[in-house]
Amino acid sequence: MGTTTNLFLGFDASCGECSRIARRITEGSGERVQVMSLRSHAMQEWRQRALGKNPPWAPTLVVEKGGDIQAWTGWQIAPVLSRHLDTRTTWRILAALGGDALSGSPWKALIQRRALIRGSLGAAVGIGLLARTSNAVAKPSAKPTSTTTTKSAGVYLEGRDLIDEVERAFASTDMRNVVGAHALLGSQAKSSELSSVSKDLLQQAGDGTGSVSTGTGAIEVSGVEHRLSNGVIERTVLCYQHEQRIFLTHTRRTEPVDGFVSRAQHMHVDLLESGDLSSFENVAVSVNGDVPVPVPQDADLLNMASDPCGGCNLSCGPGNTCGEKHMTEECDWAATWQCVAGTVSCIGCLSCSGWFTCILCAMASCPAAVDACCASAHAVCSTCVYPT
Repeated sequence: MGTTTNLFLGFDASCGECSRIARRITEGSGERVQVMSLRSHAMQEWRQRALGKNPPWAPTLVVEKGGDIQAWTGWQIAPVLSRHLDTRTTWRILAALGGDALSGSPWKALIQRRALIRGSLGAAVGIGLLARTSNAVAKPSAKPTSTTTTKSAGVYLEGRDLIDEVERAFASTDMRNVVGAHALLGSQAKSSELSSVSKDLLQQAGDGTGSVSTGTGAIEVSGVEHRLSNGVIERTVLCYQHEQRIFLTHTRRTEPVDGFVSRAQHMHVDLLESGDLSSFENVAVSVNGDVPVPVPQDADLLNMASDPCGGCNLSCGPGNTCGEKHMTEECDWAATWQCVAGTVSCIGCLSCSGWFTCILCAMASCPAAVDACCASAHAVCSTCVYPT
């Protein structure tokens, strides 16, 4: 049984405002966040333990898990909330605070300019940059309940449903950003557009995928669907072309969670003479329809007062037509997929035959183990997405 994570949100409000704000936040979070005054004894004690003797007088998120406390203030509350709650719930909480408790404060300007949250790859990554750089640990006492967004065991995509999902992936901007038809198919490509790839070249993956050629130059495909605990549907397809040694993944969600709604990856696969996996090499990644870019070199990641990538401001509408970006993290996908292919923590996949089928099995049977394989990541500026 996992350790419960508890969320407390402290803010400054007069007694007349306090109950109204608390009610709005409680309703907006489904009672997953306990609202407290910054002046309450418990909140004062936690803030001093986690943030030092003179913590900033600003809205404060306190996260308690397994007897430890972490605390964040200012704009860094948003990405942390997004790792524990879904996007809409996070925004409802920030909107309630921004419209009331933040009136006249410097933090209000940041929240208003960043009208939606900046996400991260989520709690499963376990190495969030913002959490690393602006929190401290202490021991709490109270333990109200809270929930996090989790992922159900997956369902395999089969037949027509699988082929349709692969075609949808090939038509996506993310996939076009990471690979072209000529790179994927060589001389078999009839044009540079992935959407031109014939359905006849799509073949459902089998036990030999990843180590044995089909002899036809086919693109071997598989897919998994997950339902997240917040109701969002996530679909991932895996594609492998043996002659070119290209491994592709494409994930799309019905709503953004943890800062992304779609992602495509292009990996080169090195095989041993036996046909077993040697290693992966990162070639390209695209997130939310755009290629992430490095965080500006002059950004002081240890003392950030604002998002160094600009942040998600909604200044050009929910469609983000001006390409606003926010700071997030991107896994080292070569290391991540290498880990997933060799994972032994998934009991249902102990007898999988080959790296491709082992990755597919782990994704379906042990999504938490897959998430845990993202053991290293780097900060990037990624395109903002908003709920529809």
